[in-house]
Amino acid sequence: MRIPSPNAKLLASLLLGCMFGPVMAAQITAGPMLGHVTSRTANIWVQTDAEAVLQIEYWSEAEPERRQRGPAVRLEAASDFTARLSLVGLQAGTGYAYRLHLDGEPTQPAGRMRFQTQTPWYPRRDPDDFTLYLGACAYIDDPAIDPPGQPYGGGYRIFQSIARQAEATSRPQLMLWLGDSVYFREADYESPWGMNARYRHARSLPELQPLLSALPHYAIWDDHDYGPNDANRSFVFKDESLRLFRRYWANPSYGLEELPGTFTTFSLQDADFFLLDNRYHRAADKTELAKEELDLIREARDWALGQNPLTRLLGRRYFGTPPAMLGENKVMFGAEQLDWLKQALIQSRATFKFIAAGSQLMNDGHPFEGWHNFPLEREPFLAWLKRQNIPGVVFLSGDRHHTELLRREVKDFYPLYELTCSPLTSRAGTPRDKELNNPLRVKETLVTQRNYCSIDVAGPKEDRRLIFRSHDGDGRLLWERVVRAAELRRPVPTQE
Repeated sequence: MRIPSPNAKLLASLLLGCMFGPVMAAQITAGPMLGHVTSRTANIWVQTDAEAVLQIEYWSEAEPERRQRGPAVRLEAASDFTARLSLVGLQAGTGYAYRLHLDGEPTQPAGRMRFQTQTPWYPRRDPDDFTLYLGACAYIDDPAIDPPGQPYGGGYRIFQSIARQAEATSRPQLMLWLGDSVYFREADYESPWGMNARYRHARSLPELQPLLSALPHYAIWDDHDYGPNDANRSFVFKDESLRLFRRYWANPSYGLEELPGTFTTFSLQDADFFLLDNRYHRAADKTELAKEELDLIREARDWALGQNPLTRLLGRRYFGTPPAMLGENKVMFGAEQLDWLKQALIQSRATFKFIAAGSQLMNDGHPFEGWHNFPLEREPFLAWLKRQNIPGVVFLSGDRHHTELLRREVKDFYPLYELTCSPLTSRAGTPRDKELNNPLRVKETLVTQRNYCSIDVAGPKEDRRLIFRSHDGDGRLLWERVVRAAELRRPVPTQE
């Protein structure tokens, strides 16, 4: 067998190049994005434009000479060339730097290539201060498919502003996306392929890349990153939508084995986060409720107060059972998901318990989507919250294309706050008619421009507090309010 000379090899390579064109190496198109980070693990998400083998080299910033490599992962077309890599066996409370290797070659995407593992918190010591960044409604224009006229999205520098603010501090921090993180167009949700293409287009935005690597990211969804506008559980591709959500985010978990969805929970210092799925099991907001069903719920409330034998009987039959027993099954979360939430709240020992959903939860004064349209589900839950005396609950939501801090008074309990924060890059709006002067809104917290929010969780354990802020697209402060942990507990009865 004749062995070709080096010149022959080179000639053959040139001939192949002329015949088939140059073989291009895969390139990173989105990420790396930090996902769920714990005291001993970290998740990193990456997307490329072609098949490749990805590996992460990482090291403690205090010991850069001791470098390790995680397992190699192949990015394939079946997963749209995405991968979620898990680094395990890390040291708690430690800063790590990392580098990506693509097909064996080091690559250096834009952004900060580092992360900080969590420092475990124990009630015996003061928790660390940390910052939570919030945003919703991120519309990325696509001239090839969008209708002509004024673009609906814009102001993408807001992502760079959040990244700069995050990189300017060494305290623990995270970003929570409150739904509508991509906007499916009509041509997208005709097929799973179109929905995946929309994710790919939005995630590859150049202005977004520094933010993806700047801090850990967590997400919930709402209608536009689930399916059609105001979509409910009838959406024919909802299982495909769930699969795509899992592909493009790196949350701790997604629902339960016996209960599909995007809901999950995680902790940071003395705060627990409960991310709810308000779409997969949702009935249409416009579903009408029969009057007799509402009467039965009123009887059930009487039973809860123990007023008479008849209401006790009706209560045993109707109170606490899935709403399907009442015929309509008009729910936003579903009985099973709410039972999961209740048990998790009882289990929690956190100072603050953040409950996040795409739709507004406490607001009553508007004609749009929201939990107020599901009285058979919301009112029993709020009654349970008070009866169980769960302290420290704060609600978070997006959807509305404006920002506001709501405060709902509850007799013989503490006020329930809800921070609604949107939009990031979608067109902003102004509340209509009577909602413009919503009595639940904390004064001077209405924002009708593109913005993002932050919540500083700060102070010693005896005086822990939340500092709510709204920032414009350049990071400038729009408003600030402080709520202390002591305000989120049932008041002690005064002695006569």
